[in-house]
Amino acid sequence: MKFYIPVKLLALIEVCLVVMLSITAIMLGNNFREERLNTLMSRGEALAQTILLEIEKEKPQEEALVLEHITTLQSTLTWLYYEKPALEIAHIAVLTEDGDIVAHTEELLQGTQVASRRIIENLGWQRTKFVFNDGLYHVMVPITQNAIEYAGNRYVGVLDIAYPGTIVSDVSAKFVKTMIAMFLVTLGISIPVLWMVAHMMVTKPLLYLAQGGEQIARGQPIDSIHFTQYHDERAILATVLVNVSRYFREVSDLATQIASGSLSDKYVEKRSKRDVLGLA
Repeated sequence: MKFYIPVKLLALIEVCLVVMLSITAIMLGNNFREERLNTLMSRGEALAQTILLEIEKEKPQEEALVLEHITTLQSTLTWLYYEKPALEIAHIAVLTEDGDIVAHTEELLQGTQVASRRIIENLGWQRTKFVFNDGLYHVMVPITQNAIEYAGNRYVGVLDIAYPGTIVSDVSAKFVKTMIAMFLVTLGISIPVLWMVAHMMVTKPLLYLAQGGEQIARGQPIDSIHFTQYHDERAILATVLVNVSRYFREVSDLATQIASGSLSDKYVEKRSKRDVLGLA
């Protein structure tokens, strides 16, 4: 029973700590995932610019860009896919604005039509699109060409660079595991530390004050308790015990004088209307 208050206090602190750490983990996890996705998009755009430069080199000068005429497209994509595993790409595809696959790292798909409705819906944009579809992250960089008859650039097609979804989920899972491990270590360290603090600040003072109360109950008054020097609840309780002890001493001294017949004009001042000893 003597450890009941520290246990409650420790449990309350640990619950608050777990809630705070959980909220922190969720926020950090979301920020980490967003940063990872932004990094993935930047990587895709950088790779796309390299491929677009190769496309521009192969295009005949002063002629309209026709993706189907670039004979080295397929070989370029195949080389990147098989010779550059560090890029961690799932596939690279060159698509027309109608969804025709001009080139693909899987050569069997060359000349076919895009089957995903979500990919088709994101064709025709003049800016880079970032799409998640069928477990893949697609960085869709538009292929454009300057044209006199257009106010801006003429949309020719799109360069689709896809990354496996695990490239984000695996790293996020490692991040979450690291956070959980850190939280467990934090809890493991905080429990004994908080228990020690609770014992020193709560249990030990209460047991000491209880001993003072038991001493008064046995008829042994106390003159002082060292907790009165603190400016907190312990000092308040210690002061009350000392005042009770002094009152009992005053009444006992008066009773002693009455019993010995040496009482002259002394009397007891009642502390309140319900002061049983004073009234007696």
